[in-house]
Amino acid sequence: MLAKVFWFRNNNLDNDSQPNRLRQLPFTTTTMNFKIKKIIGLFIFSLALLLGLLSIYRATIKTSQLTIVKGKVIHKKIEKYKHFRGGTNYCLAFRLANREDKIAINLGTKSQAEKDPAVHLIDTGKAYEFYLDPTVPTIDGENWGIDKIDYNNVEIYKTSNELNLYAGTFLSILSIVLIVMMLKHKEKGKES
Repeated sequence: MLAKVFWFRNNNLDNDSQPNRLRQLPFTTTTMNFKIKKIIGLFIFSLALLLGLLSIYRATIKTSQLTIVKGKVIHKKIEKYKHFRGGTNYCLAFRLANREDKIAINLGTKSQAEKDPAVHLIDTGKAYEFYLDPTVPTIDGENWGIDKIDYNNVEIYKTSNELNLYAGTFLSILSIVLIVMMLKHKEKGKES
């Protein structure tokens, strides 16, 4: 690309009968590339900021804002799912007598799933109150948004949201810093 620009400049500077077209163009190729990269970068960092804010919101959501689902557990099972990045996730899925969709607790990796106490806390045949995060959608008939479980008005399980809070805060701050840096950044050689 630089060779074409160099050749174009040299051929047009030596010939006075042809105007120098490179100087007449409002944007050179490098300026357009810079602007496109800046727009793409701002878009990506804005999405990262939104993801960070969603994580913070999920970590700080109050119990009164959660969706309550009451029902008798008729089946429970640790299930394995492939996610979009190619890895495997495990969840503890419950089927309730009064609900078509399954509800589940995300357990993470296989070793985390085997060590999680939630597997032994919930018994089939008993009625529980499940508190679901409203920001988690039901996908393929399963909702992974269980935040809290009560049995006879006693909390027996609560999801730890510390990782969501810390990761969301870090991602939000990093995104804001990168967005400000991109907005302040000027193209090399361009004077302010």
